[in-house]
Amino acid sequence: MENKNRISAYDFIKLAFVLVLAAFVFVVARPASQPVPVADTRLPEFPPASFKWEYDPGTRKLMNPQGIQLYRLGADGSFWQPVIPASVSLQLPGGTLLRQNSLGSWQIFDNAGAIVASWDAAGFRWVMGLIPTATPTRRTPTLQASTTPTPQPTVTPTTSTLKATATATQSCNTTVESHLTAGQPAQVVINLNLHTTPEMLDNVFDANPAGEIVDVLQGPLCVPYLNSAYWWWEIRNTEGVIGWSVEAMLNGAEYFLAPLE
Repeated sequence: MENKNRISAYDFIKLAFVLVLAAFVFVVARPASQPVPVADTRLPEFPPASFKWEYDPGTRKLMNPQGIQLYRLGADGSFWQPVIPASVSLQLPGGTLLRQNSLGSWQIFDNAGAIVASWDAAGFRWVMGLIPTATPTRRTPTLQASTTPTPQPTVTPTTSTLKATATATQSCNTTVESHLTAGQPAQVVINLNLHTTPEMLDNVFDANPAGEIVDVLQGPLCVPYLNSAYWWWEIRNTEGVIGWSVEAMLNGAEYFLAPLE
């Protein structure tokens, strides 16, 4: 009788061990839960395109039919921002910032506030510098052989006739010297924006690439900006486009225009 009881207890322990082992195997072998893809109805509207976008919920990126990742979902899931590929990243200086301008276009800025690259939303590619836009039309007055006075057309001011609207002075309390001279040529050191007025505002209308030779027309003007200030000059490029550009920051960190040797 005692022998039968000992066998039953042994069998019970064996059965309990088998059950525990089976439970352990079930937990370990069970597939990990997969993330639930974000439904398309919750995504912001896809960027305009002539093809059908493919969305990868794993990477949160939009791809064209060739599988090239062009956009990523913003941090809050309410917008799309263009992907910066490695081929573009290698050309960027340190400390760059990706943001949208007032028109909603994506641009990459360096730590001095200059545009390094712009996103071409139509071609789905990055363009180094500023994407060229239409420049203001410069009207050339013509003489009319007529004895009867005719009304003169109203001419829209162009960049060549714009005056400095910022609070500017001809000198600044700084040891950083301006190296340019009005009437003498200069060379653009980096991709440099052209502004309609000598101010760090949303007034960029064109840009000159690094190495461009420009004519220095007038300046310098010292214009405060945040905790520093800039030397500004009015310049004209080889295409005849006139605007204001920065020569240097008044902390002496970097020069963007240099006298032509």
